[in-house]
Amino acid sequence: IHGTLNTLSWGILFPLGVTIARYVKAFPSADPAWFYLHVGCQLTAYVLGVAGWGSGMKLGSESEGITFSIHRNVGITLFCLATIQ
Repeated sequence: IHGTLNTLSWGILFPLGVTIARYVKAFPSADPAWFYLHVGCQLTAYVLGVAGWGSGMKLGSESEGITFSIHRNVGITLFCLATIQ
């Protein structure tokens, strides 16, 4: 579940939201729909990312003897940066 949630969040929805903001807003007829699409993608991606982060923290705490320190640190850093943004 952790991988699926984060793939949808970080791999699909966040880039889609950025693409919408970058390319769709260039069309005057898309105003303000592009903004709502962008915000919708970003908010949905963030919520899925929170769920993915939480499930990762839960799985990590239940996996005794198995450590993924680099993966864990990158995940925590990305989560913090997304929250700050």
